[in-house]
Amino acid sequence: MGHYILGMDIGSVAVSMAVIDRSGKLVCTRYGFHHGLIVETLRRLAADVDLDLVTVIGATESSRNYITQIGLFDNNIAVIAA
Repeated sequence: MGHYILGMDIGSVAVSMAVIDRSGKLVCTRYGFHHGLIVETLRRLAADVDLDLVTVIGATESSRNYITQIGLFDNNIAVIAA
């Protein structure tokens, strides 16, 4: 097992996650409708990912405020603002 990169996007209706390894190989994806329960959906989707192996997180700007709320990640998050 290597160090993984987690990418995430929180949209208006759903949360998307993708985990890749350092060579760019897709490890897993997760997708779920949040029905306004964004933090709960993040926790549910993240429960399926071995977060101990995630060393880098890339997130869209809309995700930034929720990622630290779920208590699984620290504040070192790269935010993509478009």
